[in-house]
Amino acid sequence: MSIKAEHGYQLKSLGECKSGATVRIKKLMGGRKMRLRLSEMGLGTGQKLIVIQNLFRGPVIVQKNEARLALGRGHAMKIIVEVIDEEA
Repeated sequence: MSIKAEHGYQLKSLGECKSGATVRIKKLMGGRKMRLRLSEMGLGTGQKLIVIQNLFRGPVIVQKNEARLALGRGHAMKIIVEVIDEEA
């Protein structure tokens, strides 16, 4: 499900991104509770993340600043990101 963004970056779900990719959150597709939970974790639109580990099953581990967060696959698939760099 990748889409070309207006400025040339590729949009896809966080769950589809490769390990090492640098991404920026563009949209949260989940419901109110999911958005609230992600907000409590410090994740929201415009946040820059590095995908530390994505084995395309199980949790996706991301780094935001100095913190590492593990997101369930379901949550990761509902976070739409623009890929800034495929490998950091």
